[in-house]
Amino acid sequence: TQIRDSRDRRRDIVGITPEGTSALADVHGVWRQGDEMIEAALGPEKCAQFIALARELSRALGGGPPRKEPDD
Repeated sequence: TQIRDSRDRRRDIVGITPEGTSALADVHGVWRQGDEMIEAALGPEKCAQFIALARELSRALGGGPPRKEPDD
């Protein structure tokens, strides 16, 4: 949900709906299953290395999804 702040019209106040809360819980469960699968495949030590490398790569890419460079 989103409403305009009555004291500061430049600001919006957002909140999560019950449906959004439910969806977030579903995503969290799927994410946890993925983490468990990765750790089962790699083992705890390599899993930790993988996560560290993934975070490093994310930071190197600006913290978001990869962007396609415009064609020259």
